[in-house]
Amino acid sequence: MQQGQVDEAVAAYERVHEAFVSATEEEWAQLDLTVKQLRALFVLARAGSIPVSGLAERLGTRLPSTSVLVDRLVHAGLVERSSDPEDRRRVLLVPTDQGFDLMKRLRQGSVELRGWLLALSPETLDGLTAGLRALGEVAAGRVRFPYLQQSPTESIAPRPDRN
Repeated sequence: MQQGQVDEAVAAYERVHEAFVSATEEEWAQLDLTVKQLRALFVLARAGSIPVSGLAERLGTRLPSTSVLVDRLVHAGLVERSSDPEDRRRVLLVPTDQGFDLMKRLRQGSVELRGWLLALSPETLDGLTAGLRALGEVAAGRVRFPYLQQSPTESIAPRPDRN
């Protein structure tokens, strides 16, 4: 793979990323949360409900500091504690409607992205999807240097001339 192709791909990614960030910039700028609080809220929004110990494990933090973090999220009205219906002694953390609404607003860029993807031709979207899947595999460490491992018949189609 040539350095020029990599440079073009990085530049294209940066343009898309900038547009994506711009779509939610105002919402992010108004946040009054620490990075740890925001990470915790994202974890809780994905998990639905988990105990404090589960949140501490996912964040890689100690239980006492996680409890303080949760207290602040509860005080902000973004998280609530509820008893586990299967074990009343256990307390679960659940995002409030306000917490879920905040996560939805912060993810607004995903709505923008869907609109941008809908504007592409089916062929272009197929190519982009294949490329992103391959990049995801490499990024996740499941594939190492796949381009070098392909047989000549499986190689990537040449780029069209740009004359």
